[in-house]
Amino acid sequence: MKRYTVLLQILMASATAAMAAPSIPDEALIGAEADNHTIAVTDPEYEWSQTDTKKAKVEFKAQSLALESKDDKGMAYSVVELPINVENNAEFAFGLNLNGPKVEDSKSFGMLFDYQDMRNYKCLQIGKKQFAYIVVKDGIESIVKTGPVKHKGSSFSLVAKRDNGGIEFFLNGLQVCRLRKITLSSSYCGVCIGGKAKAELRSFIMYIPEQEDTEQSTTDM
Repeated sequence: MKRYTVLLQILMASATAAMAAPSIPDEALIGAEADNHTIAVTDPEYEWSQTDTKKAKVEFKAQSLALESKDDKGMAYSVVELPINVENNAEFAFGLNLNGPKVEDSKSFGMLFDYQDMRNYKCLQIGKKQFAYIVVKDGIESIVKTGPVKHKGSSFSLVAKRDNGGIEFFLNGLQVCRLRKITLSSSYCGVCIGGKAKAELRSFIMYIPEQEDTEQSTTDM
């Protein structure tokens, strides 16, 4: 009986630890409806980058961050540093609530992540009918993965869920793709639009599960 008692203790401890382990709830992927995880882009705790050049302009207007790409082959972007240790955090979510642009053949929008500078970053780009996962290293752009994508209108919620070493992307609550074994070293993430287009970022989503002590004691069992 002692053998079975010890086995039962191990199984119960494992089950309790699994229940206590942090996880990202489904509502964190809904976008604007996930009020508890949505942060105004104007929140002074977060400093989104701004720019004004001949090819792109990014500035705060009213309660939003306005992005304008002035060139058919250009890109406007803004990044912010998240309070996340991306190298050690196995699980978190980051998302964008974006109005516009109307995605046509030459226009796109997307999410920058693992951003170091404009010569080194990763990006998920959403076009009219296709997504592209792009890695830029030392200024050299590589399209790593592409696939079909569906969307309507000009209001988008794009969310990245980090889990088990990979990243799963959701557009308006529907899965776009899953990237496996993605190395992250920078906590800067952001938004981008491509082609001659305008867009507004009013809020963003950030969710970091609370770490709980899962060590269980069986001395009293």
